[in-house]
Amino acid sequence: MQNYSFVPGSGTLSLDPGTYRMVTLSVPAGLGGLPDAGTTAGITPELALSFDAKASITPFSLSELTEETLSAASVYTATLLPATSLLSLRVSGLPEGSSAEFTLLGMYASVGLDGTYAGSLDYPVSASGETVCFPTPGAATLSYSVDGGEPRSLPVGRTLEAGNRLTLELAWGEELREISVSGATVMDWIPGNDTGEAGDAK
Repeated sequence: MQNYSFVPGSGTLSLDPGTYRMVTLSVPAGLGGLPDAGTTAGITPELALSFDAKASITPFSLSELTEETLSAASVYTATLLPATSLLSLRVSGLPEGSSAEFTLLGMYASVGLDGTYAGSLDYPVSASGETVCFPTPGAATLSYSVDGGEPRSLPVGRTLEAGNRLTLELAWGEELREISVSGATVMDWIPGNDTGEAGDAK
């Protein structure tokens, strides 16, 4: 396999006629794992792509790994799909002057060129906005603390999937002094496009 860098819509790749495994991806700042453009060392379908420890996860896209038989005049077209997810939290009812901090527990830590996710990472998420994340292997779980108190676990009941925006309505309950999930909405999400189709919003 070889690694080529190009500007979308203007890339030309010269290859001898034959059969190749092809994958295309965007490479945002902070995404690690790929060798330098033009090199081949270490490139396999299972090559893990992850973000540097000090970098925030940002949207990136990945095409399906396909086997292409190319002639001298072939055109290769790749459809890129989101490899990341969007998690949005809306917290209501906290006592005045209080604040909460949230962490997404056990999300995937990387994705391979073959589209396979792996690893596990606990990742801080915004308490009042949107956070780009990797998907979760099953129903997501948050950890939260209020005013720096002891962290508590909050099962979400929804899986965070690539290409989805998961919006969680969270409510503080004064009687039990805990946060619970009061609503969830799942929408299709394409980075850079704020529109989407809602689904399964019980």
